[in-house]
Formats: sequence, structure tokens, C-alpha cells
Amino acid sequence: MLYFGIIIANNGLPQDILKTFFLFILTVVASSSVFSWNQIFDAELDRITTRKTSFGPIPNKSLPIASKKISKGSGLMFSIFLFFISIVLAYLIDLKIVSVVLLLFILSVLYSTPPIRLKSRTPLDAIINAIGFGGLVPLLGFVSYTNLSLKILLIFIPSFTLTFGIYIPTTIVDYGSDKKFKLKTFATEYGIKNSAKYSFIFQIIGIIALFLIFTLNFYRNFIILLLPFSILFLTSTLVIYFSPSSRTTVLVYSPALLSVMMGLPIVLTLYSVL
Repeated sequence: MLYFGIIIANNGLPQDILKTFFLFILTVVASSSVFSWNQIFDAELDRITTRKTSFGPIPNKSLPIASKKISKGSGLMFSIFLFFISIVLAYLIDLKIVSVVLLLFILSVLYSTPPIRLKSRTPLDAIINAIGFGGLVPLLGFVSYTNLSLKILLIFIPSFTLTFGIYIPTTIVDYGSDKKFKLKTFATEYGIKNSAKYSFIFQIIGIIALFLIFTLNFYRNFIILLLPFSILFLTSTLVIYFSPSSRTTVLVYSPALLSVMMGLPIVLTLYSVL
């Protein structure tokens, strides 16, 4: 999503390659800080739960803090250290993005940290993910190169709704273990079939919003590029709806996520070059 914001801001590939490189470094450092912070408060759960993936189950207890290879105190210091590195990098890249990075960290703290811990308050967990990945991350790439405008605010409407819809099925993957340990997620609260239904509805809203923006002649070429990926997610969600299970989600939805994560940047790059 960062790359999407960069491409939109430059209407193609950016000329300032060095800035783009440091933006990606910033994103990696900031993500590592957030991941470390989240592990601190998920350590107990990670020791008893397993993640399902297309490559088989992966025990969460192998994570550094859950496995006690790293203490919670060391994890906290590491997370705070990376946070300050992120702020310094953001300041050096462009002063405008410091506030965006701060907002991302604030959301992450609210998402993971008790007693607020929004990740256990459905549907706020999905909303926070949509704001972060569908709003603030592409915004980080966008404002690094230009100023906010009505056009970019409009593109964030489908970005938010699509991300909201796309996030929901990811909570179905671990439905069995989450239900067993009485964890509150979108899927455990609303059920697998309803989760797929709500996901489909929000994705349709996002696609309709894309078409409306297309009629305004904003970013038309990029919107056309987004549609095939949106249809891929819609199709996967329908499969889950008609065959509601964690196994179906792992087999169908996980590959769709992977293909978009790898395919969208390649397609955007090729379009910008050609």
C-alpha cells in the first residue's frame, strides 16, 4: 500500500529513487517496532495458539518473546528504540510524514495494549486495520511527494472499504483455535459465513466507489489496474461463503492475498514504465 501511495503521488514511478528507498526502510523499521510491541502483549496467547498457512500450521510459540528467547522488557526496549529510529527517518525524509508515522504508532498501541486493546473489540479491530493499511500507509507514500488534495482523499474511500472487506476473511483462518481459547475476532463474533458476507459487501462498496471516482476522471488508469485484483478477492470471498471453513480460507484466500501483495507492485511498475 505504501508503493500504491507513491505511484499515485507521482502519477507513475518516482524520480527521487533515494527518497523512495528510505521510505521503504522507514516502513520496515516502523513495522518491526509495531510487531515487537504486539508480541509483548500477545506472548501468553502465542504460547498456546498456532497460525494456519498455505504451507501448514506454524506454532506461534516459536516467536522470540513467546519462546522466551527475548524477555518482554528487552522486546519493549527494542520496540521503543525502533520507534525513535522511525521518527528520525521520517523527519529526515520529509517533515510532513512525521505526523503520519506518529498516528500509525498510536493506532498500533491502542490496537494491542490492554485495557483498551482494540484487536479484541470487534468490529473496531477491522476498522483499525483498514485505517492503518488502507489509509495511513498509502498516505505515508503520498504526502512524501506532494500535498493532500480532494482527489487523494477520494481515493482513500475505496482504499478503506476494500481493506476493511479484505481484512475480515483473515480472521477466519484461525477460527478454530480462536474459538477454543475464547478469543474475540470478527469471525468468532459473527461466524464464518456472516464474516464472508460482510467482507463481500464492503468489497462491493469499495468497487462501486472506484467506479464513481473513475467517472470523475481521477486516476482512471490506476483504477483499471486495481479492478482485476478486487475481482480476485471477491471471487475468493464467495468461495468462502459457499464453503465456510478455516481450511477453505487458507486454501483460497491466503494465495489471493499473496498474489496481490506480489502482483500489484509489479503491475503498477510495469504500467509506469511502459
